[in-house]
Amino acid sequence: MARFLAYILAMKRANIGDLKNNLSKFINFVEQGEVIEIMEEAYALPDIFHADPADRIITATARLNDYTILTADKKILAYPHANSAW
Repeated sequence: MARFLAYILAMKRANIGDLKNNLSKFINFVEQGEVIEIMEEAYALPDIFHADPADRIITATARLNDYTILTADKKILAYPHANSAW
């Protein structure tokens, strides 16, 4: 899971083909039920948030697992419903 999150954080410099190729690896990291829960959370986040799907997935994963997101992303840092730091 941590490797996938690190990968997603680097996606701003990668292409969508790389993400598609590595999505199956992500599914192997997490049980199917957890993936569904993360996707549901990603699109049910409280208040207005990022339109970027990767940022929504990162934030949803952090909220569900009580993680802190380490990021320079101003929208994530300003979002009051997730723990984040830079």
